[in-house]
Amino acid sequence: MKVSIVMVEFTYNEIENSRPLDVWRWSDFTEINSFVKEIYSEYYADQYTRKDAQQRAKKHLKVLLIDLYVAYVDDPKMTVGIPMSPQAFSKGSRWRSIHIKSQMIGIVRHAETVGLIEIWKGNESQGRVSRVRPTKKLMKLFKKAQLEDHYWQLLASYRPPIVFRQTDKKKNYTPQELTHLSADDMKYLSRSAAIITEYNAAIDNSYVDIPDLNTGKIKVSKPKKKLTYVHITQSRKHLHRVFNDLSIDSGGRFYGPFWQGLPEKDRHRLYIDDEPTVEIDYSGLHINLVYASLDNEERYSGKDPYAISLTQYKLSEENKRTLAKQLMLMALNASDERAAINAFKKWLIKEQKNRLGLPDLKDVTIRPIIEALKNKHKHMQNMFFSGAAKGLMALDSLILEYIIEECLKHNVTVLPVHDSIIVQRRYKEYAEQLMEDAYERIIKTPIGIKTSRNSYGLGSLRPQDYKQKTKRYKASLWRWKERKAFSHYQKS
Repeated sequence: MKVSIVMVEFTYNEIENSRPLDVWRWSDFTEINSFVKEIYSEYYADQYTRKDAQQRAKKHLKVLLIDLYVAYVDDPKMTVGIPMSPQAFSKGSRWRSIHIKSQMIGIVRHAETVGLIEIWKGNESQGRVSRVRPTKKLMKLFKKAQLEDHYWQLLASYRPPIVFRQTDKKKNYTPQELTHLSADDMKYLSRSAAIITEYNAAIDNSYVDIPDLNTGKIKVSKPKKKLTYVHITQSRKHLHRVFNDLSIDSGGRFYGPFWQGLPEKDRHRLYIDDEPTVEIDYSGLHINLVYASLDNEERYSGKDPYAISLTQYKLSEENKRTLAKQLMLMALNASDERAAINAFKKWLIKEQKNRLGLPDLKDVTIRPIIEALKNKHKHMQNMFFSGAAKGLMALDSLILEYIIEECLKHNVTVLPVHDSIIVQRRYKEYAEQLMEDAYERIIKTPIGIKTSRNSYGLGSLRPQDYKQKTKRYKASLWRWKERKAFSHYQKS
């Protein structure tokens, strides 16, 4: 089959309105298998002669088709990012799964050749992988196959609930691949994986969206004029857990859901099952965790661990606190002062709004902020530039895991961030008490909590803050309910 490739232009917005290929997306019901078989027979049958190669090609093709379809339904203008370098699919990489290896590159290229997809060629040396999207021909094939009726089933993912990251080599491993983990470690990880699996099944039954949003995405930042979007989609709600440096004592935080990428100022707009929400946060969580780990009896007793005096700079109190908090966390995570300052500068460049009042990004401008933090927290100065933050993340992940488990027991839908949670407003008091109990249970000391001041916005008791639900939201909620009902009917 000889097909000439027509060069297609991608706009800047189309390139940036993208998400990575979900290499763990997999469904095995009759209709999708028939659809993949038809596509393979029509367009790929002459590409592979050996039976084992044919089977591998069909698996790669299925993953590509399913994820392109899910992305298309979520946002018809969305593109999917795929690396076109074999090294990207090496063992342990984020792009390799139980089905996917470098053979995906040939599958993608041939799909372009036969007119099923359009490709924007990326520059991977600059961290810009290629973008792909379905052509009108493939869209018609999606419609002909009536995949809309099976959207719910197509969301299934086989992503491992827990991975260990070898940070220096950028490799990922499942617990079963690591021989140095003890029997007790494996027992704990197995229990944690079960909690994650139960949570992912439960969150599939809840609708999470922003009612006053006209489009299915939010532009969250614009560093160096680069657009960044968070897609509000029911296909990205699952959790997985990531440990760092192949150690159970490093990291362990929960990642994955789209709401974790939203700025705090937008998270309060979220609704769960068409109800307003509230975000509840710990007060100075990592500072309190550091004090709790000290051998002496010193504890931070002030009102705000990030409130420092910087009279030499014209900073608002809000910006001053934001700068102090970010630099404090980077100082705890870095191995030396140079690394902390460099990381802080990169963050300042990205978050330009937080530079207000700082005359420049020179070291002599940043060091007074570090000294102010050291003076405020004299008893923990030796923890600065010690790399302690990864261990603190391990502790805060234990606390969050307990909260998730308790919410599952009580049928409360919870949206984990990292050191905060989002619940429906009617569960505010329950969630506040749960967070206090969880911290005291794990750390053996009390801690204060706070409700996000933004949480009294859309749908709150103040009528002036209420905003009309958009047509997009109403239509999306209706479609979700229809798909959910149809899927449950099919399974019964």
